[in-house]
Amino acid sequence: MTRIILSLYDYFNSHRLRLWLLLTAVLAGLLTQDRSDNRRFSRRVGKLPNTSGMFTVSLLLKPGKLRYFNYNQYVYKQANVWTYPQEPGVNGVMISCRVPDEGEEYARQIDLLTPMSWSEVAPWADQPDGRRDKAYQDMKHQKALACIALAERALPGLSEITQKVFSSTPLTYRHFNLTPQGSAFGIRKDCRQPLLTYFSPRTQSANLLLTGQSLMLHGIEGVTLTALSSCAAIIGEKAIQDIVNQQ
Repeated sequence: MTRIILSLYDYFNSHRLRLWLLLTAVLAGLLTQDRSDNRRFSRRVGKLPNTSGMFTVSLLLKPGKLRYFNYNQYVYKQANVWTYPQEPGVNGVMISCRVPDEGEEYARQIDLLTPMSWSEVAPWADQPDGRRDKAYQDMKHQKALACIALAERALPGLSEITQKVFSSTPLTYRHFNLTPQGSAFGIRKDCRQPLLTYFSPRTQSANLLLTGQSLMLHGIEGVTLTALSSCAAIIGEKAIQDIVNQQ
């Protein structure tokens, strides 16, 4: 898949084409309001619910304390993997081990991720980034401790080998990624009514194309497939198929 992406990049670069890619999650504020079709589309996008955000804890580990593992681990308090994000508190975490520098044997960073709703950070949404009050910092601290405690079920003694703790909330994602409500996966998809949350790369505005996980599918694979679809809207499906078949 990486080779396909690089081939697409070479294609566009060689043809001196510049493609401005927009996230449909923020499209409502970008489209002009002087056409009825744009207004309808903006209202449609604006009414769709977003997926929840993430609370992320990044742990800087002491040197030589934890061997690197090349897989993610998922830890749950109870066997309710489909409903735990709706329950209060930290009930599940994903543990991801950052690849060490220069092929070292021991890890220096562990990332812990758990779903976090917008309602948990809404009280601080209007406070300036980097200058939120003590209550916000205390909330982050307590939630980080809860994530570490749960992760220790899989990695005993994790807190003892941690050198520094950094954390982020949906407010952080909103600030750096401009995603509404700090959504981690864009617009929420509905498997019962998939067409309501699927969008074409083409728009009613000439030369304005869309891409990103809010367009068709979530995640890394979804973004890649959506990017191929967006590129096909420019150079044609056959050209995309030829590039894919050559890999």
